[in-house]
Amino acid sequence: MGYTTYLLGAGASAKAIPTYFSKKNNFTKKFIEFIYEFIGSNLENKIVNDNTFLLIVQIREECPKHYTIDTYARKLYLSNTKINKIKLRILKLLLSNFLEYWQTPKTNQNQFDVVDYRYDVLLSTILEKSELNPILQNDIRFISWNYDNQLEMALLNFNDANWNIDKIMEKYQYYPRNLKMQLDESEQKIVKLNGLAGKYIQVKSKKNIILNLDKEVGEKNIINRLQIGLSTMETTEYLINFAWEYETNEISKNAVNYAKSILKNTNKLIIIGYSFPGYNHDVDLDLFKNLKYTAKTLYQSRDKNSAHEISKIKALLQGNQKRDAKIEHTNYCDNFVLPNQFDLYF
Repeated sequence: MGYTTYLLGAGASAKAIPTYFSKKNNFTKKFIEFIYEFIGSNLENKIVNDNTFLLIVQIREECPKHYTIDTYARKLYLSNTKINKIKLRILKLLLSNFLEYWQTPKTNQNQFDVVDYRYDVLLSTILEKSELNPILQNDIRFISWNYDNQLEMALLNFNDANWNIDKIMEKYQYYPRNLKMQLDESEQKIVKLNGLAGKYIQVKSKKNIILNLDKEVGEKNIINRLQIGLSTMETTEYLINFAWEYETNEISKNAVNYAKSILKNTNKLIIIGYSFPGYNHDVDLDLFKNLKYTAKTLYQSRDKNSAHEISKIKALLQGNQKRDAKIEHTNYCDNFVLPNQFDLYF
């Protein structure tokens, strides 16, 4: 039995999370505003020491000079200087808190839903009834480039009110997930290539337990979370771990390997809102090398550059001797393409 696999990019969260190419809700702009609001306006509370504050100011000034924050993160990663390594840790912490903050209901967030409604429609189709809680259809898999919590929060809406994201990760067989860093390949149904916001591990702990930034969430608690995070950076590693860190990061390396395992058994690949950026090229090439030879690929995006993205997909497949692979595109994005609709495009 082959899988129907969803490969998610930023466009798959565009109804809830700012995007890099939006004029009104630009991701970098909103991120910089977040830093101003919660770091710059709280100096009197000594949320950070002077040295850390200066590094945050540099991050705030350097981010807009790069194409995306991921590009800036890549720059920091490529540098071997001690300062840039610290900056990358701070950047991950700020990103993690920014996304948690943005996905918390706020009075000034009327223009966005907290959870992209398209996940709700998709899950209502691909979840099945069971004795205890809804389960994913056996042949459905997800590979996500997004470090937001949109899929997890959508799954929460279909489960018990007392559940949290940790339980969702466990029940729906995520990588990474609580208490488990290395798992049997067949156990992975949802793989987060870039990790996810709101989680960290204790670097010096042998248990590799994934923990929350803080037990409390919400807009009012953001200062506490930032203060705790910034004061414990030397002993923690945040679960926003970019896939291109796979050579030096065990979590990223495992995530890529589990995603490859899924693609080996994928018959139908639905790519939603992923732009195949240059800094992910080596990982993409490695992933698509493992895509099942007979798989069909449907690219769902309303971007003006869709034809260019399709050419990137074809180049990845041709480079891996899959020249005859079938690829189609749809610019319908009001909802995600459902598994039972897939064949209509071929």
